[in-house]
Amino acid sequence: MGSAGIMSNPSKKSSTPSVPTLRRVAVLEATDLPAKLAHLSGLSLDDLKSAWTKIIGGSPPKNTRREYLLRAIAHEFQVGVHGGIGKTLYRALMKVADAKAGGGLEAATQTRSLKAGARIYREWRGAVHEVEVIDGGYRFQGVVFKSLSVIARQITGTRWSGPAFFGLKNNGERGRNAL
Repeated sequence: MGSAGIMSNPSKKSSTPSVPTLRRVAVLEATDLPAKLAHLSGLSLDDLKSAWTKIIGGSPPKNTRREYLLRAIAHEFQVGVHGGIGKTLYRALMKVADAKAGGGLEAATQTRSLKAGARIYREWRGAVHEVEVIDGGYRFQGVVFKSLSVIARQITGTRWSGPAFFGLKNNGERGRNAL
């Protein structure tokens, strides 16, 4: 039906968070999913609490609304059919959560590092600008710069964070411009 709970992998000691291992009581077939989800919508609050205990494990949080229980159990059914998140995404999410708990997101939003030879493209006001990553800096229009911010300022005429302008921040601002 779903997972019996989430358990960390105690055998792996590392500075990065371990990925939880989901213990599945039973894996649903994809054809079972629509019927299971339809059945859930007809359950009472007490029935959903009972289902939570069986599927997710433990007692549901106090004063939990019916809609939340319904969505959480439906999510477990979908994970049983389609699988959960991958290790890379899990670790990235844990990094953001840890940084947020620590009072800042600096570590989680660091600039991506690019290897020499990578090219960064940015369209600005109808023109496509290309920057080549080189050892110790960047080449733009045949001139070597130490900072992407200087290049962004040259392109726009205003002060910009170079990594933000070129979409290289890991916080979802852009992230599609490096090739």
